[in-house]
Amino acid sequence: MERSRLSVLKSPLPAAHGESGGREVRATVLLVEDDDQLRDAIEENLRHLGYAVIPVPNGYKALQLARLGIKFDLLLTDIRMPGEIDGARLAAEIHMLRPDVVVVFSTGCVEEEIGTSKRLDRQNAYLIKPYTLKQMEATLAAAAMRATKSQRLR
Repeated sequence: MERSRLSVLKSPLPAAHGESGGREVRATVLLVEDDDQLRDAIEENLRHLGYAVIPVPNGYKALQLARLGIKFDLLLTDIRMPGEIDGARLAAEIHMLRPDVVVVFSTGCVEEEIGTSKRLDRQNAYLIKPYTLKQMEATLAAAAMRATKSQRLR
């Protein structure tokens, strides 16, 4: 897959997954993307924007981390993923464990996946592939604000 599907900035990555290059972390994102190159590009961009990132290749691993109590504020997940746990099911399972987590779905098939699926909540945020860094930044900033408000209310 070409890295041109997402704007990729050339900036050094922090050494550890929970770091954001010495800057204040905006929020921690559990990133679920089955395409390795795309996941790497998204992770790099998220770090550049000041997010801590926990990258995983599938819904099963993401759900394992959530069940272990790993802390994160946002779930950024592809909707279509191989295996038994797609993005919609993952979001539902995560919300049962952590109702305060805000979900951002990443998809290339808006009408097919959002418009007709009863499993997807229209209140979630969506990034439509291919998206730009600016679109990702705006969507995640809004989602992070919602997560912060949700956590303060608990």
